[in-house]
Amino acid sequence: MTTKAEYWTKFIGFLAGRQVTIYAQIKDYALVAWAADYKVATGKSMPSESDSHFYVVPPEENKWGCSSSVIVTATLSEFMCANGYSALPLNVAPNPISGGRLGIYSDKVMWDLFDDGFVLGPKQDREAIRMMLDRDLLAAFDTGVGIAKR
Repeated sequence: MTTKAEYWTKFIGFLAGRQVTIYAQIKDYALVAWAADYKVATGKSMPSESDSHFYVVPPEENKWGCSSSVIVTATLSEFMCANGYSALPLNVAPNPISGGRLGIYSDKVMWDLFDDGFVLGPKQDREAIRMMLDRDLLAAFDTGVGIAKR
């Protein structure tokens, strides 16, 4: 029987193979804490805001809080082959967006990806992500990367 960890690992292999892009919108008052949490999760400092991978929401904008976007070039069929539905929380589903891409809008998913070696932006280090995994999960990760290369 496939475990939740195996579903997740196959899915992150797919995301790493497709060079998923992660974006964030951060309220101005939350930026310092958010950057500190990002550093703990990834071991890296926040990229420059000019890189356009995060946006600081100014106080005058009427936005309720921080949000995230995980964007991957994929069809729903590829998403299913990569066990995306089994890997994600029950209340999270991919949304088709323009350009043959899917959007996943979940802070939990974003932070879980950060914990597994992903970073803001499109430059995911597939080998570094793979090296963080337990040996018994490497085959699932490699299977996900294989699906991404199709």
